[in-house]
Amino acid sequence: MFEHNFKKSKWAFTLAEVLITIGVIGVVAAITIPSLVTNYQKRMTVNRLKASYSKLAQALEAASEDYGPVEDWELSETDANQTSYKNAITTLVHERIMPYARVMDDCGQNCPLRRKIKICRLNGYCSWGHRDSAYYTIYLADGSSWEFMIDNDGKTLKIIKVYIDINGNGSPNTFGKDIFTVMLDDGVRLLGSDVKYRRANLLGNCRQCCSKNAGDYAGDYCGGLIQRDGWQILSDYPWK
Repeated sequence: MFEHNFKKSKWAFTLAEVLITIGVIGVVAAITIPSLVTNYQKRMTVNRLKASYSKLAQALEAASEDYGPVEDWELSETDANQTSYKNAITTLVHERIMPYARVMDDCGQNCPLRRKIKICRLNGYCSWGHRDSAYYTIYLADGSSWEFMIDNDGKTLKIIKVYIDINGNGSPNTFGKDIFTVMLDDGVRLLGSDVKYRRANLLGNCRQCCSKNAGDYAGDYCGGLIQRDGWQILSDYPWK
């Protein structure tokens, strides 16, 4: 008798109940999955930036043992003409970078691979690579790329910028997303990491700010902002 009644009491979901359950799961997934994906992308970006910056700093630390402190490097005493730029950037990369880093491809000045890439600023301005012999690109074993550019202080070529692309030529090729700027004019530092800048200023509308409303070099300060925030991308970071 008990067994008979037990079998009679067995039940199952109706089709309507199944469809409602699936619908609820779909709504929850639609809400949570994009957030999970974004958080994962942010973590990967931070991890890759931190690793690339550390490798660059280590390479330059090793080079400084042979050539003196980076901030004292003067690569040319001639005027800042095109020939000086070409010679200085080649000397810098060949003598003071490549021997101290795991380089997979020396793409050189006005890198053909880089010219095919659309590179964008946070403010939406895009161009096809750096079509200039003042830029020198190398690709690293970890899939990243370092692009070097030398500027002058009015007298000598000594201000060095390095554009770290954490995934090489992979998308989105946007400053503040996968491209970050390092300065070598006062040691080795992510641009914007200086304590002289207030955090709110880094997110402002200045020429290099980490903002979609910034000027010509929008996104240059983003790497420094991430570092200052404890190697995190916080909620007010212009990620989307």
